[in-house]
Amino acid sequence: NQNEVFSRTIAKARNLKSAWADGDRFGKLEYVFYTDGTFTGPFSFSKETTEEKSDEDSDIKDRYKETNAIIQLGYFAVPSFRFLLHDGEKLYNVNGYLVKTDRKVYQDLDLTLDIVIQLSKKGNALSFFDLSQYLGNMTGSGLLIMEYYIDENFELVIGGTGYYNVLYANLIYKQNPEYVIDIREEDVEAFIEKCLKIKK
Repeated sequence: NQNEVFSRTIAKARNLKSAWADGDRFGKLEYVFYTDGTFTGPFSFSKETTEEKSDEDSDIKDRYKETNAIIQLGYFAVPSFRFLLHDGEKLYNVNGYLVKTDRKVYQDLDLTLDIVIQLSKKGNALSFFDLSQYLGNMTGSGLLIMEYYIDENFELVIGGTGYYNVLYANLIYKQNPEYVIDIREEDVEAFIEKCLKIKK
């Protein structure tokens, strides 16, 4: 429902950052955000309670990032980001905003080749979360696919089935798209050097 509005409410929980109720502050508790970057809410895999968590809880967590009053939700089991917008007292579902504006408005840093080189060192541990602060466009339907502009020569395209399940992370030489490597598995610096020599 694109018209959902939640109100800040009081909740008892360890490491609580904020809690939001449906409709007004005395409504049904819907979203709970913790200081460790995890949250519970609709579709959540995290334990849906505001009580203190036991050692037996699953390690599977849904995570969020908050930037300039925009909350980016990363569900473990849902292969796309979701967004909320708050003004301090009200929390809004912003799916409607995503229809009207470019998705990259919610991300603000430019991806560079130096950053790609550093990210490549993560190997198969690379996740979408590692790139969530960079400018990118979501293009996937079914699969989660993000495209990141780097410069006139290169772009990075990452695809997967979930936030932490990356199937490929391809660095593409745009002057000849047949030149492509998966940055998790190959030497990124050598690839860049090879491509730039071809250009000359």
